[in-house]
Amino acid sequence: FTNVRVLATGFASDGAAIKNGSFENASSNWSFDSQSGVVGDALANPAANPAAPSGTSAAYVRGNGTFSQEISDFQTGASYALSFRAAQTPGSSQTFKALLDGTEVGTFTPGSAYAVYSTSVFSATPGTHRLSFMGLGGQADTALINDVELVLLPGTVMSQDAAADGSSLVAGIPN
Repeated sequence: FTNVRVLATGFASDGAAIKNGSFENASSNWSFDSQSGVVGDALANPAANPAAPSGTSAAYVRGNGTFSQEISDFQTGASYALSFRAAQTPGSSQTFKALLDGTEVGTFTPGSAYAVYSTSVFSATPGTHRLSFMGLGGQADTALINDVELVLLPGTVMSQDAAADGSSLVAGIPN
């Protein structure tokens, strides 16, 4: 392929992208309520929390807590999925939802060790939308979330440039 631009990898030049998806800059780019926030790495005390897989921090959501980020530059006709890693704090049984503009795109109950999770495929109108994580557990239940990425799926328009024959450039990126 030529003239193909991959969007949503998290680089500043991309289209819709999560900013600070590993929570390294504390609460930068994210809004937290009183039952969510950022926790430092557990390497010094692994009995407290599992170590963050990407960087040294993770977001947490306790009880019915919520945290969110405004994401701009969604592309017309594109399909997306949200990918992240999540784990429970010791003794927790937290379930949480991922929402885009209040519409559920996935519900998750992570295990005690970090694992990769992804949402259902979704599309959005062009512009800015709010991504939220909302806890569904009891006050003592806490989930940790790290390495949040918005993934532009193959087969969606990757560039506004035209191919040599005038058609839109479409990706069929192999796995």
